Amino acid sequence: MKKRVLIKLIRDVVQPHFPDLVHSDLVLYAKPVGSILRGICFGTQLRNADALSASIFARPLYVPSAGPIGPWFKRARRGLLDPRDVWYIQEFESEVVRGKLIRGLQRNLGILPSVADPRLFARNAIRKFGRTNTYSEYHAIGLSFARCGEFEKARKHLQRLLDMGPTKFDKSDRIPNARKIVELIDAGKAEEIEHLLDFWESETAVQLESFGFKID
Repeated sequence: MKKRVLIKLIRDVVQPHFPDLVHSDLVLYAKPVGSILRGICFGTQLRNADALSASIFARPLYVPSAGPIGPWFKRARRGLLDPRDVWYIQEFESEVVRGKLIRGLQRNLGILPSVADPRLFARNAIRKFGRTNTYSEYHAIGLSFARCGEFEKARKHLQRLLDMGPTKFDKSDRIPNARKIVELIDAGKAEEIEHLLDFWESETAVQLESFGFKID
């Protein structure tokens, strides 16, 4: 599927049903963004150029990551009795199929208010999205608790990440980031933690703006 075809599908078929979301490339996202970018993300399938997926996602800006979306998402499925989460461009001539996609997104869109700020994300993300791989999970939840000043809970999650140790497959900065926050918690340096998270959030905002998002 050519990208311009998918963008037209998002603009003409999907966005009219979600007028409160802003369209940027393959994403519809909620404003104001605050500290959590959240919305609907669309993507194509590697094995079939005419297949696409549509997912509800939340992406904390204060969690350093190489990608614009991250691992916290939930795909829209065709229906309660049809667990497939793949859609085909040829099907969108059908109003029935269009309706299934919209209803699949609407069923899960209620996730977004429940993860709209760091405290809500820390408390609800696992329950709403399901478990991610444990590295991403402990990292994001730990930093979210740190962002809202719940340092005991932050330390608990980040220490779990540190106890797992690095792997040869993990090229990210999760381990050193977690170690730095734990050290600052142990030293009682709440202000330095806030400044560091502010810095990571501003770095992510710049990155996301390069992808076309408008961060406020």
